[in-house]
Amino acid sequence: MANQPNIRRIVLCLLRFDLWAADTITDELSALHRLENIDYHFQRMWRGLPTVELQVLDEWLRSPELYHNQPLFALRQHVEGFSERQLNSVVMNSSARTLYTRLLFKRISKLVEQKAINGFATRHPDRAFEESQGLLIEQRPATRGEYLVTVAHRLHETHLRLKAVIREARVFRDCIMIATEARDLEFPAMQVLKEKLEALNEYYEDSYRELGEEMAERLMNTQIPEFWDVGPQVPPHAVDAYPAHLPSLNFMLFNFFFLASIPAYFCFCSTPVGPGSHVDANFYQLLSSNVLQVSSIVTLLWPTIFHAKLSRSAWFWSWMLAGVSLICVVLSVIMYLVVSIGWSSILSLFGEASICVVSLMLIFRV
Repeated sequence: MANQPNIRRIVLCLLRFDLWAADTITDELSALHRLENIDYHFQRMWRGLPTVELQVLDEWLRSPELYHNQPLFALRQHVEGFSERQLNSVVMNSSARTLYTRLLFKRISKLVEQKAINGFATRHPDRAFEESQGLLIEQRPATRGEYLVTVAHRLHETHLRLKAVIREARVFRDCIMIATEARDLEFPAMQVLKEKLEALNEYYEDSYRELGEEMAERLMNTQIPEFWDVGPQVPPHAVDAYPAHLPSLNFMLFNFFFLASIPAYFCFCSTPVGPGSHVDANFYQLLSSNVLQVSSIVTLLWPTIFHAKLSRSAWFWSWMLAGVSLICVVLSVIMYLVVSIGWSSILSLFGEASICVVSLMLIFRV
């Protein structure tokens, strides 16, 4: 996550959802129980982030600007102080997605309930006022007129709050898109953000239906590939997948070459002088080894020799070393029968070493 401004915008959206979820879920609780739930909620959701006092959180949740288009100024200032690690912890917090589904569901439920209360108050104003429908006992207005105004205002406020949530869901999606295009998000973060957007999408269409508005665009289009449908970034070369092991790979390869030369030397020294015979057991062992060596050349070069990532130089040397290995295969058999068994084994070893170098080259270039 290199570009922190893009990530901060995403985090700001997520923290707004957290605040709205806490406000929506605790709205009908008594003051004491509300504070207890808020304290528990944010201790769990904002663990590892700069501490916000419970009194400050309560002020944010009671602010008339909580559901405005722009985030609370204090919340923006709070997010500006986050370190890169803290930004990443908010993005990667997968437990938050369940609250986002609950947030939209509860906001829709509140709008349905408020519509029913407003409709009842419109049809039966005296009875609704007498029963104080939709209000706590201590919230009961002094007159019927005040009660009807309060109920109508609550319906309007509930309507606007649901619209604010679905509007912020679109902002959240667009922020993810911007960060993705700028290559600021890696695959694990993209996967977690996708799950959070899916949680918001679950009741997105129902929200518009309850608001009585036409949905201009989907939050997530399931019919076409979306911008987050990417897998882990493939490294440019296979060896780049494990850069920390590169020195060990080079060290081990040349050490194996050295170790292989030791028994080859003793084999050369202890082999009888002169050529061998086609009825020798070692001759048939040489033939089987050469067949496997040719098989290695074919399986290595056939799928990769025309690979786009194989540069001209690597292409040339791959073919060159493969050709050397094939020549060693043929000459080792001829030399075994005509010249010397010892030199035949040296040629065979040299051909196998050539194939190892080709393997290493293909690992680095493809």
